[in-house]
Amino acid sequence: MKLLRRIFIPLILLAITVIFLYYQTPSGQVVTIDIYYTNDIHGRIFARKNKKYGPTGGMAALKSFLNLATTPYLLLDAGDIFQGTPEGDLTGGAALIDLMNLVGYDAAEVGNHDLDQGIKNLASICQRAKFPLLGANLVSDKNQQLLPFLSPWTIKEIKGIKIGIIGLITSRLKEVVLPSAIRGLSARRELDYAQKYIKELQPKVDLIILLTHVGIERNRQPTTEDDKFLADNLPEVAAIIGGHSHTYLKNGWRSGRTGVLVCQTGAQLQTVGKLTLYLDKKTKKLLKSRTRVYWLNVNEYGEDEIIKARAAYYKKLVGGQLDRVIGSAAIELRRKSDGESLLGDWQTDLMRKFTGAEVAFQNSGGIREDLRAGEITYRDIYQVSPFNNTVVLIKLSGRQIKEVLEQSVSGSAGFLQVSGLKFSYDVRRTVGERVTEIVVGNKPLDYNRTYLVATNNFVAEGGDNYPQFKNASAKKDTGILLRDIEIEEIRRHSPIKARLEGRIKKLDTRE
Repeated sequence: MKLLRRIFIPLILLAITVIFLYYQTPSGQVVTIDIYYTNDIHGRIFARKNKKYGPTGGMAALKSFLNLATTPYLLLDAGDIFQGTPEGDLTGGAALIDLMNLVGYDAAEVGNHDLDQGIKNLASICQRAKFPLLGANLVSDKNQQLLPFLSPWTIKEIKGIKIGIIGLITSRLKEVVLPSAIRGLSARRELDYAQKYIKELQPKVDLIILLTHVGIERNRQPTTEDDKFLADNLPEVAAIIGGHSHTYLKNGWRSGRTGVLVCQTGAQLQTVGKLTLYLDKKTKKLLKSRTRVYWLNVNEYGEDEIIKARAAYYKKLVGGQLDRVIGSAAIELRRKSDGESLLGDWQTDLMRKFTGAEVAFQNSGGIREDLRAGEITYRDIYQVSPFNNTVVLIKLSGRQIKEVLEQSVSGSAGFLQVSGLKFSYDVRRTVGERVTEIVVGNKPLDYNRTYLVATNNFVAEGGDNYPQFKNASAKKDTGILLRDIEIEEIRRHSPIKARLEGRIKKLDTRE
């Protein structure tokens, strides 16, 4: 026992000394700043089923989680607030802003989808918000001035520390928003505007946070200008809280060049992040930073009753709005899971019309309801296209298109609806050799030529067992929802109609 004491007591004393020295700075005490953050909420105000955690996420769970905090904190959001649910879309974002006011957000960056309903709608939700919405690099094409209802930055003080928060949106804005929604508006290069406002803020604050809707590119190149690029090139900032790419960074990503921490929670308010900054209390210099993302498990954290009741009010409110008529269909457009369908033809034609692609593919499983003849409501379109699928452009060779079609008729993948091409197949033949003829436009498929192809982001990432799309080298997500394109088409061209054109011909197995 004496021997154990001789060993362990010095070890314990050593550990205490190390901890003390770790937190002790030349000038004295350390002050900690907690910043909670969300991104890409996309209108998800309610908890949803999670296989691992049970009911998870939503505004009421977020507020209940924050109620456990014992010290002052900031709460920030990195954009794409309301698009994606009836409660968000049909209130023009008002439901989300009202709930964010109640939860207690301190600032938010504008995301590309926050502009889906136009500049006037964005101005309206900015006026409604009790917290500043930011957009330092979002400018008018006419005079290069910032939008009057957005702020480039804001300053928040907590525990005697002044924190400058600069908001940035992706400079690829015109690639990921319907052009009609942002006519006369541009997003400038993120690094340039970050440097501009860092210089402006530095004399006013103790530290600077970037709140960005820029994202982290999956297939990064050394020249890719995303949040990691900003972190590598802006040692002046304490951290970057980002969104847009729906990247789940449980403990963040730290630049090996500058030490700047990049944070992101994933998407759809299933999680919340907590960034903790450690500063020298006297000099107010940043000593270290760390972050962690928490799952908003309702069984563990509960749901705030006030927020829950307010969310329920909006659910009831939009029930009537979902039944608003937006147009009509001349005939019933039915879906089909193993052959050409009217609804599949209509959807894929819209993809080509919107993107200018030569060929379009849509997985039959992504079409969830038939579209009945007569009046069409928002509810009808949400039921046809309930997933928040965006339209993606991909370059495929003729040989790859042949492989895709073989996969479609093999029985081992989801059957694809098509536009821009016609093909025949014979199920009596060996798998991989069933497609007998392919015509693109009016010409036979050229195996050696590259074609511009449109599809949805689910298929583009290899969904329904299509590795050809996932492995394609040239890929561009427009960020535009297929559902929004459908709504716009119905509004402009009712009554809509389609006819079967014999795009997919299954040879008679009795022959």
